[in-house]
Amino acid sequence: MPNLDLPEISYFEQKNAFTGSLKEDFRFRVCREEDMLSAAVWHEDICFELAENKEGQSFPLTNDGLKSAAAWILSLLPA
Repeated sequence: MPNLDLPEISYFEQKNAFTGSLKEDFRFRVCREEDMLSAAVWHEDICFELAENKEGQSFPLTNDGLKSAAAWILSLLPA
C-alpha cells in the first residue's frame, strides 16, 4: 500500500487545501472547513471543483485527525 505524504497540520490550520492523486484516476483533497479537516476522493481525471461523484469525510483538525484522514483516503484506494 502506498504512503500518503500529507503536509503538517499547520498547513491546514492556515486554511490551505492539498490535492493529490494516486494511481491513474484516484484523486484526493484535504482542506480545513470550519474547525474540521475535510477529506474527499473521486475517481475522475478532473479537478475537485468539476468532479461529480465525490466521497467525503470530516475529521478533527488535529494531528490524529490528519492521520485518520490519510488512512481513510488510502482505505478507498482501489487494489
